[in-house]
Amino acid sequence: MSGPAIIRHLIAHDAAMLTLLSQMESSAANVIVGKKKAGAALPVIAIRLVSGTELNTLAMNEGKRLRTQRVQVMVHGKTARQVLQLLEAVLVACPNTRGTLNGIKVDSILPDGEGPDFSDPDAEVFEQSRDFIVRWNATA
Repeated sequence: MSGPAIIRHLIAHDAAMLTLLSQMESSAANVIVGKKKAGAALPVIAIRLVSGTELNTLAMNEGKRLRTQRVQVMVHGKTARQVLQLLEAVLVACPNTRGTLNGIKVDSILPDGEGPDFSDPDAEVFEQSRDFIVRWNATA
């Protein structure tokens, strides 16, 4: 499991997000871990790892280690309005939380800021990102 996989699980299983994607003629299949492929039908929500660390201990041999990853959620849309709607839905789908998600003990998920907006109106592509800090217990 990874931070991007945890965030993808939350987004792809959120009822409000699925409804919004459906209204935009899209689906959870367009919520991906990795980079958006060239020519992919929009909107696409691409989730990527920015950086990560492990809690260092003296022994470094515990069965589980606390992992921390900064995860970027990049929304690619047909319009600036579509991107803003999806970014708001991403924030709702990934609340400040802790608990067991998809069988993984998550210590915390916290928002970590927004990225700049990019656009190419001629190509009808608009993009913006939101970052999260994800902490979970990973099996060594």
